[in-house]
Amino acid sequence: MLLCMITLLGTVLLDEFCWLGSDGSDARPREVRLGGGGTYAAIGARVWTRDVRLVVDRGPDFPPEIQAQFDSLGAIWHYRDIATPTPRALNTFRPPSTAREFCYVTAPPGRSPEDLASDPTLASPTFVHLCCPPSSLEDLLPALSTLGRSPPQLIYEPIPFACVASSLPALRRVLPHVRVFSPNHEEAEALLALPEATSTIADTAAIEQLAQRFRDEGARDVVIRAGERGAFVLPEERRDGVWVKPYHSSSEGVKDTVGAGNSFLGGLMAGLAREDDLVEATRYASVSAGIVVESVGLPALTMGSDVDEEELWNGRSARARLNDMRR
Repeated sequence: MLLCMITLLGTVLLDEFCWLGSDGSDARPREVRLGGGGTYAAIGARVWTRDVRLVVDRGPDFPPEIQAQFDSLGAIWHYRDIATPTPRALNTFRPPSTAREFCYVTAPPGRSPEDLASDPTLASPTFVHLCCPPSSLEDLLPALSTLGRSPPQLIYEPIPFACVASSLPALRRVLPHVRVFSPNHEEAEALLALPEATSTIADTAAIEQLAQRFRDEGARDVVIRAGERGAFVLPEERRDGVWVKPYHSSSEGVKDTVGAGNSFLGGLMAGLAREDDLVEATRYASVSAGIVVESVGLPALTMGSDVDEEELWNGRSARARLNDMRR
């Protein structure tokens, strides 16, 4: 079974981080890390399976140390060598603000189903992960439906800048074609033009109502990600949903939440491929996100010393973590 993760408005990025002092000069050495929603979705799935593929635009400036990180995860990357620089973003922190300023240094190319159809190793995905505006997904649906012998199952997270009320008509049109719709609670509120409420994440009933609203708008399976609350899962065949706890119940052990949502959805796809049960797949997703937030950058993958040589992610197997989630 082949899982193909693509992010249409940015796949793999080199994320450069810059911390400025009060005088505007660099306060600490700049760092280049891997970024991009596609990267983290692929890693979230790779926690469970090697049947993952992601197109990587690799320019001549692709850092050897990042190439080594990619190589350690196996042959899940489909490289497209380009003559121009690798897509890169600059993340700047200016005191006294703690906010991050983001801009593209080299913008990523758009992704389309043709990127998959043109290569036989990518042309028959079982699941496709998309993070884009609803209007872009609507444009892509005809081409997506022609991939492989049967159309892939679409796992869709709306891109944050498109989570506005004006996107709702297009969202209504695409939802029946999507296997799983998974915004976070803030994105869900914004799409439905609900007033901002900082207490919403503590109000489980309000989050459950958000899922029901999207069901009324035509969604099939709905998973609303709610940070430290976990995720509310509303399967298509059920009237009432289920809460799935996060892997980390406190901030202890959490170092960086960048990529948590994307890796969650990668794990969800792998879980669906194994179990075809949305609630159980969400436990896989929670483990994937839990692994990613334990480190700054990519998680560490090593092999265990037992007979089975089980893979260890940050020192612990995904299977053992999943057993924790089931208790």
